[in-house]
Amino acid sequence: MLAQGLNPFILTQGYSFILVSFVLVGTVFNIVLDPLFIFTFGMGVSGSSLATVLSQMCFVLTHFLGFKGAYMSEGIADFVAGIVTTLVIFTTFPKVFKMREQEVKGM
Repeated sequence: MLAQGLNPFILTQGYSFILVSFVLVGTVFNIVLDPLFIFTFGMGVSGSSLATVLSQMCFVLTHFLGFKGAYMSEGIADFVAGIVTTLVIFTTFPKVFKMREQEVKGM
């Protein structure tokens, strides 16, 4: 969720190559960790989920550690406000749509 919300911060500043690099890092981690957790540790679907979460965390860390200039250009307060807004939007709207869908089905 956080990784998806951070993409516009990098992309709108014109650093699309850096964004692609960060996505590539997360994807490579997922490709490496999936077979490791699924087959080596015998975790099955849970292992796949864990590998995806860990690769997303790696993706977010590369955002913070690898490209500090993009976030600091607007100031840390604006950056935190942007993350909070993104998280609220991504977590609230699907719930609202689901509630509305249930209301329509109930009618």
